[in-house]
Amino acid sequence: MDGMGLLGAIFKTITGSNSSNTGARQSGRTGGGSQATPFPPKQKFYCKWCGQDFSDPKSLLASGCPRNPNGRRHELYEGSEKAQYICKYCGMTYRTLRDLTCNHCQKHPAGHLGHNHEPAL
Repeated sequence: MDGMGLLGAIFKTITGSNSSNTGARQSGRTGGGSQATPFPPKQKFYCKWCGQDFSDPKSLLASGCPRNPNGRRHELYEGSEKAQYICKYCGMTYRTLRDLTCNHCQKHPAGHLGHNHEPAL
């Protein structure tokens, strides 16, 4: 690589630095300003029945959920992360999906005994 090692090339790509002495052209980047972070933040995947978070959907779907009334496994919550989560039956709000899903809903269509709030998307 023209006297520049692999680590130097990776550093140059991440930082946008043109500190090598090989005379290589810079690829359209301008100096100064903000730099992109090398690693994007990790995405979380939530169970719609219990609110537990997982790092990948495969592990979410593979493990059991004690609050799922239709089966034994977690199900993916398809909504986005929010500042507040609202029950689709009664309108109660909670700060986390886990707090929402662990409380009983008085207006659940199947009856409030044993049925918890469910998130509105």
